[in-house]
Amino acid sequence: MGCRLGGSDGTLNVSGYKGGLYEIYRVDSESPLQLVSEHVGVFNEDVKLPAGRYLVLADCSSQSIPIYAGQRKQLMAHQINFLPAMAPEEDDKFSIQCKRAEKTRSRQYFSNRFSLSMIGESHDILVGMVPLSLEFSDEGKAGEVKSFLLSAIKVESSPDTPADLSYFVSPSADLVSVTEKQRFGKWLYLLAGNYEVEVNGTKMKVTLAQGEKRIIKPAFLKVSTSPKIDLDLSSQIRGTPLFVEVNDGHWFNLNEQYAVLPGQTMLRLSGSNQPKVVELEEGEELNLPARSIKVDQGCSPWEWNCLGDLQVRLYQPGQPFPFTAGVTDVPLLFFESEVQVGVEGSRNIRYRMPKGVSDSEIHLGYLEIIPKPIYVKGQITDLLRVEAHDPGLSGVTLDIVFDRPTRIPLVAGQYQLAHYVMSTGVDGDRRRSSQILRVGKDQTVTLAIQVYLSEKRMTSIRKPLVDSASALIPASDPRDFPDSRGHEIERQEKAAGSPRVIAF
Repeated sequence: MGCRLGGSDGTLNVSGYKGGLYEIYRVDSESPLQLVSEHVGVFNEDVKLPAGRYLVLADCSSQSIPIYAGQRKQLMAHQINFLPAMAPEEDDKFSIQCKRAEKTRSRQYFSNRFSLSMIGESHDILVGMVPLSLEFSDEGKAGEVKSFLLSAIKVESSPDTPADLSYFVSPSADLVSVTEKQRFGKWLYLLAGNYEVEVNGTKMKVTLAQGEKRIIKPAFLKVSTSPKIDLDLSSQIRGTPLFVEVNDGHWFNLNEQYAVLPGQTMLRLSGSNQPKVVELEEGEELNLPARSIKVDQGCSPWEWNCLGDLQVRLYQPGQPFPFTAGVTDVPLLFFESEVQVGVEGSRNIRYRMPKGVSDSEIHLGYLEIIPKPIYVKGQITDLLRVEAHDPGLSGVTLDIVFDRPTRIPLVAGQYQLAHYVMSTGVDGDRRRSSQILRVGKDQTVTLAIQVYLSEKRMTSIRKPLVDSASALIPASDPRDFPDSRGHEIERQEKAAGSPRVIAF
């Protein structure tokens, strides 16, 4: 193998395409591995080396060889060419990743390099994220040449897209977890195959044929709100902004336009568990208006212990469970055409938002029920509750308890207090009486209601009830007058722990 030379040097020759380079390292120690940089060789030129063991490194490849004194060692470099679908322009992108040497655990990354020179028989590389296995034969006098035709993809840029906006491409098969990033309007070169493109949380599956040039024209999406809505209230009161969630994991700001990929997109507004699905075409611009409702408790701007302290839930007609949850004094956003509003503490009383109204604000008042128990032989109060008696309201509250005062937040409107009394006599009839009342904005209505209890129960609750009632309704209470002073005292009592029943 090779000719005999004099002296202690041997010769190495790596044959390959003209101008190619490779590296030579002398192995000083195998364990631990110690390498000394020795030489940069040029293909087809002899290199004299002292006798010893060497590691030769080429593109994505390496080979360990011994050099003997007076002998000539021959290696072969194979050529791999990747042929782009069109001539690359500035900022177009093509990448290759590979292991270079197992012993040194070294890797290489090539950007926009379309030819490789490799030594050895077997190699695995990543070409634009897709694994490619290469097999060569070292038989013969010349290296092999392999060529691969590349495909190309880009997401089109437009005056509406920011200059720094990027799209992401990954293989559809989960064989490797690699993603390539590229700017809008610039080509990404890939091997033919199946890929997934992502932009701003939206995804699109693409199959590229060999040599195909694929251009995707993005759509544009904006979820808008009325300018009269104060979107900062959520951050100020709850500590979290209002937003739009896209495809379960990506967040858009309201009133901002985003480039998205064509196809099906799922949108979910803050607090909602009900997504809205939209189908977008290439180049389409969709401005999706969100409706809103705010439940105002009447808190002053500085009353942080009052602002947002009641839960608000939105329902669709006939549905027992809410699709959106939020708090008072903060706008709740929704897409639905028919909406009912429920407030914590007045379960099943619902306000119906008028159809065709984009944004609405409703106000709360309070109803305080002070039970006045008495014993009347043969009569027992079976049920006491508040029922809606207003065209814009529906539903009833839970049963009101008889052993303590109850304070109920209600949407301003007209109600009736329904009292059901059961006879314990032979007939056992049940009769209903009602009292119409109106609860105004920021108003507290206090009612003392006579309820009929059994003699046994009457004895057990009389003293706790009297104590609670006297603590709740002091003499000359300003709340008897529906003005701002009475409302302020309500808030102070609430902060101090005034008794109330919350049932939602």
